[in-house]
Amino acid sequence: MEYWNSFQAEANKLADQANARYETAVAGKKLLDDGGPPMEQKLVAKAAARRCVQSAVVATSQIDDVIGQYTELLKELNVCATNTAMTAVERAEFAALRTSYVDALSSFQHARAALSQCPPPGILSISPQEDDAISILWAQGKAQTALEHAKQVSDEAVSAMPVATPVATPVAKPGEDEREV
Repeated sequence: MEYWNSFQAEANKLADQANARYETAVAGKKLLDDGGPPMEQKLVAKAAARRCVQSAVVATSQIDDVIGQYTELLKELNVCATNTAMTAVERAEFAALRTSYVDALSSFQHARAALSQCPPPGILSISPQEDDAISILWAQGKAQTALEHAKQVSDEAVSAMPVATPVATPVAKPGEDEREV
């Protein structure tokens, strides 16, 4: 009997939660229906503010990651400089690229230093009803999540990247490149 009572209590709890969730969703829909375009505009702005702040946090984290990756890359390049598996052509290519990696690391470090001077912005308050209304706008294609926006920006950035070109290095003389074909 105790099992049945706990099962029934859990079922009632879940039903109450579902009912509360339904009421919140209905209230969100009512916000949009009653508020019309001005309400949509306000909610799209709140969603954009949330997305922007979330994206800024992610970007800052990614800058920290890139700094770590460049730092590790430069350590690896220093080790490879004396690696006997490297050909003269490869050593020259690594040396030529090392300067651009150092410059890139410096740029990311400066960007991170500049960002650390700015306090993180706040996010506008969004009620559960407004959040549901934003979800409705998202489903209608009128709002975008931070993840969707980040993917779109990333895809555009990758599409705009120039194709890598080989670094100008001296042509190996016969016998200098020990690798077999």
